[in-house]
Amino acid sequence: MTIVVETCGVECVTTVEELVSLSMSWFHGYYARSCLEAGICKAVIVKVGEESVGSGLYYKVTIEPQPLGVIYYVVVKDVFRGLGYGKVIVSSIEELLSQDGVRYFIATTRKANNPSINMFRSLGYLAVELSTLGDLLEVIRYITCGYDDDVLLIKGELVENVEDVKLVIRQLIKSRRNMSIVKNLWERICHEPWVNLRKRTAP
Repeated sequence: MTIVVETCGVECVTTVEELVSLSMSWFHGYYARSCLEAGICKAVIVKVGEESVGSGLYYKVTIEPQPLGVIYYVVVKDVFRGLGYGKVIVSSIEELLSQDGVRYFIATTRKANNPSINMFRSLGYLAVELSTLGDLLEVIRYITCGYDDDVLLIKGELVENVEDVKLVIRQLIKSRRNMSIVKNLWERICHEPWVNLRKRTAP
């Protein structure tokens, strides 16, 4: 069957929400929808024939001197896992972000999610436990909204160990302007959706 990779924005929000909800939970599907509807996230969808089998969400953090690419979600339907579609999604996102001037890519996941960690490592990412980053832990959570996660995956120039990661992150967020951009991003993709969800589920 033919494999097709499509890129889209809010117009594919229903498909993306369904894929994320199916692979993870309705809660994550809700956050994926919120990010697309806010105009921050873009999506990649992998199709096998006419069936959408996986999706990835990503966004660019426009900090200076070097923008940062965040891979927010990567999901593949159960029956299609282990066939390389996750790698196709991540590689496609990297290519799209690279065309937009991004040289550093990050994602977060849980320590127990070995398939995801191994996939990212096979693509050249360094896996770092968030607990080793000290005061930068909260910055990573602002950037990624990865409050359920405990592993950072990072790829870019001169990133070979934990100290390299700390140096890169500190350089990227050292200015007040950059931190203002990061906090505004967190407000829109993380805090506002959480507040809206609380309102919807309040008795």
